[in-house]
Amino acid sequence: RRGELPPSGWSSKWNEATRQAALVGAIEAAQMHVVYALRPRSDVFQESVGSTALQQAELDKLLRLHVSGKTKVPKQRSQEVVSWLLDEGASLEAICADTEFGIRAAAAAVLAGLGEGAGAKAAALLGSEDWRCRGTAAEALGRLGKAAA
Repeated sequence: RRGELPPSGWSSKWNEATRQAALVGAIEAAQMHVVYALRPRSDVFQESVGSTALQQAELDKLLRLHVSGKTKVPKQRSQEVVSWLLDEGASLEAICADTEFGIRAAAAAVLAGLGEGAGAKAAALLGSEDWRCRGTAAEALGRLGKAAA
């Protein structure tokens, strides 16, 4: 049924595990229209569809996946997923402190590309206990240049 809303109550037929699996699958494939249907921004809509939230570890794992560039989705769609994951609470510090250099380099690019407030976020990460995170934050500040000041 193209162009029509699903029938009322469609989400009540799915159990929690099914909702979680569908959301993770949609995020992995960068199918944001599905992600927004399963996890709307509005609290009212979240309640009406029985939306499920992802655990911190799952958010961080998905963020790492999309930052790594190992997905088979276009970069622009991956960037939208990264933005959504950060809005949902995925940890920048986790990818900035990753043991894999390529992930940290990508994290610096993501951090530098956050737009307004990127400098403040990078500066806050300079206070991390993890040396990798501090190094990534410094790299991001270097990419931002004078704009970070």
